[in-house]
Amino acid sequence: MELSLKEIFDAAKKQFGELINLEESDFRLEQLEYKKDDKYWEVVVLI
Repeated sequence: MELSLKEIFDAAKKQFGELINLEESDFRLEQLEYKKDDKYWEVVVLI
C-alpha cells in the first residue's frame, strides 16, 4: 500500500486530534516504517 507522507501525517493528526488539542501541541512525525510482511505502517509521533 502506497501512501504519501501527507496522507500518513493527516491520518495521525486525525487519530490524535480526538485525544489532544492539536492547536496547542507541537505535533510531529518522528519515524515511519512500513512493515511489508504484515502490511501496516509503524508510526512514531512526538507531541
